[in-house]
Order: sequence, then structure tokens, then C-alpha cells
Amino acid sequence: MKIRECLVRMWVVLLLLALLAGCNTFKGMGRDIEGAGQAIERAADKTKEAIKK
Repeated sequence: MKIRECLVRMWVVLLLLALLAGCNTFKGMGRDIEGAGQAIERAADKTKEAIKK
């Protein structure tokens, strides 16, 4: 394997580890995504109510 390929693979692995560490677990990542979805839904509801007035 060439050194460049090894370096690219190493950076990909490090990036993936950093992303997973940010959410701590896949379950935590699911909660983060769910929270973002709920925030979007609340904003949409507020906008809908403002349009009705």
C-alpha cells in the first residue's frame, strides 16, 4: 500500500471517530437528529400561525 493511500485512510478514520465522539453514541446521534426535527417543526408551526393572522 502506498503511503498516500495510508494517510488518506487514516484521515478518514480520524474524521469518522471525531463525528461519532461528538454524538457519543448512535443513540445519542438519533436524539440529536430528533431534537433538530422538532425545532424545525415548531418553527414551521409558528410560521403557519403567523400567516393565518
